[in-house]
Amino acid sequence: MNKPEKISYEDLIKTITMFWIDRELEDSVAKEVNAAVNSLSTKLTKIDTKDGLKDYIASDKDSLGNILSLMEVSEEKFKRIISMLRRERKYIFSTEWSLEKTRSMILDNQSLMEDVCELLMNGANSERYKRKIPDFYRDSFKIDSSTMARLTDNNELTRLAKSRLDVKYNNSVAGVVNKKVEESVRLTCDLEGLTYAKNKIIICLDKSFLFAIPDVENPRIVIDCSYNITTSSTQSKYADKIKDTRKQIKDKGCKMIIVSVLEGAGWVGRQSDFRTIFDNSDYTLNIANIGLLDQIIRYSMEE
Repeated sequence: MNKPEKISYEDLIKTITMFWIDRELEDSVAKEVNAAVNSLSTKLTKIDTKDGLKDYIASDKDSLGNILSLMEVSEEKFKRIISMLRRERKYIFSTEWSLEKTRSMILDNQSLMEDVCELLMNGANSERYKRKIPDFYRDSFKIDSSTMARLTDNNELTRLAKSRLDVKYNNSVAGVVNKKVEESVRLTCDLEGLTYAKNKIIICLDKSFLFAIPDVENPRIVIDCSYNITTSSTQSKYADKIKDTRKQIKDKGCKMIIVSVLEGAGWVGRQSDFRTIFDNSDYTLNIANIGLLDQIIRYSMEE
């Protein structure tokens, strides 16, 4: 068969799905948000006392994230302050603690729990924290009447619930897009009697790809997929991965095709990285033209 034509950069931008909508996922997330709102409206009602705050932290694995969202304090800012407290206590420091790890540690260390509760409840006015944290960062750390009033505002609770689900939602949408790609890969491979490996490290590249056909030891095709709504430095890292893969294939003299599937408004917003991926992939696709993957697979395996 003839070699499939590469879709132009301009046509990819025109046909990319800016916001992927999956009705089943949307309905599921809406139910999760409603459940979270109902839970938050009751669970956080006593965090304006030290004992109530401690009890809530002990009872809910997502407590710290919910409290920070209610106070409108960023998770990253909180992590920096926790790192400061760890240094004061001479903890062995290799990496920052996640919110889950922080909760686990303060439940096991009453002194650290006291410090964290002081920060959350009254860090804005605490003489101790005034000496350690700039006003600009510290002023948001307070649980007062205005903070608690947000618990009676259904719109505010919905905002809080959605903020906690934001990463999970984006990952879920990316998973839906990945499944669309897998459906196309599986259909062609089944028809052609081919095998494929999923989310495995390609041995000669020492990199993981979403799919390798026919296997990770002697792949003829590697396929990756990325869905992004927002822009971030991770897109540059992803582009660097594809660029480095192209160089490895050239240096090793491998006969291997790179297929990149890009979706989401984040890629339209970060076209410098999009262009790097386009220039270093044999084929760049999106879901609108995923049907071309069948031709690419069959042509590549015939060579």
